[in-house]
Amino acid sequence: MKKILLISILKNSHRNLSCLALFSFLRAKNLDVNLLFLPKEKEYQEKIVGQFLKSKKFSIVGISVMTDNFYFAGRLNKDIKKFLPHAHVIWGGIHPTLEAEECLNYADSVCVGEGEISFLSLINNIFHNENYSLLSGIGTKTFDKRVIINPPPPLINNLDSLPPIRYDWRRFYIQDARGFRHFDNREYERYSNYDGEDYTIMTSRGCPFSCTYCCNSFINELYHTRGRIRRQSVNHVIKEIKLAKRTINNIKFINFNDDQFLTDRKWNNEFCRKYKKEVNLPFIVRLCPGTFDENDVKKLKKTGMLFTTVGIQSGSERTNRIIFRRRFDKNAIIEASRIFSKNGIHPFYDVIINNDLENDSDRRKTIELLLELQKPFAFNFFALTAFPKTQLEQIYKQRGIKPRTNPYSKKSYSDYDEKDFYFQLAYIIGFTSNNICRYFLKHSNDKSIRRVLDGYYNEIKDTKNKVTKSQLTIQSNPKSHRTINR
Repeated sequence: MKKILLISILKNSHRNLSCLALFSFLRAKNLDVNLLFLPKEKEYQEKIVGQFLKSKKFSIVGISVMTDNFYFAGRLNKDIKKFLPHAHVIWGGIHPTLEAEECLNYADSVCVGEGEISFLSLINNIFHNENYSLLSGIGTKTFDKRVIINPPPPLINNLDSLPPIRYDWRRFYIQDARGFRHFDNREYERYSNYDGEDYTIMTSRGCPFSCTYCCNSFINELYHTRGRIRRQSVNHVIKEIKLAKRTINNIKFINFNDDQFLTDRKWNNEFCRKYKKEVNLPFIVRLCPGTFDENDVKKLKKTGMLFTTVGIQSGSERTNRIIFRRRFDKNAIIEASRIFSKNGIHPFYDVIINNDLENDSDRRKTIELLLELQKPFAFNFFALTAFPKTQLEQIYKQRGIKPRTNPYSKKSYSDYDEKDFYFQLAYIIGFTSNNICRYFLKHSNDKSIRRVLDGYYNEIKDTKNKVTKSQLTIQSNPKSHRTINR
């Protein structure tokens, strides 16, 4: 039987859900497929990986590529061709979907959009020596160097028709500073932020929004499906979690990674009833203000929700509506904060803190909004990043502005300016009194006050371990939460 290799080069490779889903799909088709994790480019060793490639004699190698690891993928592609000159190398993931032609400078083919059907068709055509240049969702170059990018096939409507994600330790490998070996339960624990106690799952595909900075703005145009959500049945979700619990040694909580968890109250009611009975583990979800009420939160809390991630992005209505083209309701955000606080739910608020397209008035409004939120909470800060083919990239071009952040950089949206006044002020909000923060904001034009804030920020940053246990920090997890509330 001909062999297939999938390679994940994400930092958190073992959570590359698209790669894991594709692996599980191909295994369910009885194909001989393996999965290799290369989580750190600086630890990648060409000779070791090359020996593995040659020993297995893979016919097809697929690389999962995001924009910030594009150059690593190109380097890896060259090495694969060196050791397996006759292997077909295909790139999939969000970057080949956005920039198919750019990726074809390296890859033999690319997968555009959702990958299961397109990749399976490509495999069958290659194994039977048939032409694949006109397959839906496949992009390639002809012998005369013409580029062909075929539109994707229809989306898979019934997600229950796909097998649940499975971790197959016999077919999983990793190469890092420790060498080359099977990726097993020990490696899962080593690479987890929470000592292997978490399991990440997505119950749906699609996002109800189409924000300009998000790749979903391109995906929605590609499929003409803005706002469309496809969801697994509750039984299918629970089936995957039970499979994970049998495979992974020490799962203590579930991380639901859907862009918006609560989209259907009927589904949610069934989920709460069955999850509590059949799984009964703490969990994390992502919620959007204005799409839930206190009864929804109480029901999720009773079922096991401990934390939630909530996208605020900016406190400026101008920024949200004109730049992000995102629904914004300040009162809904404040009400969500009240609901979380009242019900003992700790939120992580996503904030785009460095934005080339904002002015100081916009930034002040973000700080003012953050100061109205009830503690405890934590922030996930991001720098505005114009990823290829997004609407945001077009906005930058129309305004003739060069983005400060490079989407191809390893930092990309984490490349925020730590010397920025508004970043420092937002950072300290979770660790100090609102009165102190308002004083800094009031005197934002005073250079001496800015120097004081800089020192204050660095002191807090260096002594986070002194924060009281009642406050939530970015490092918090359900285990520490249980300790706090004894």
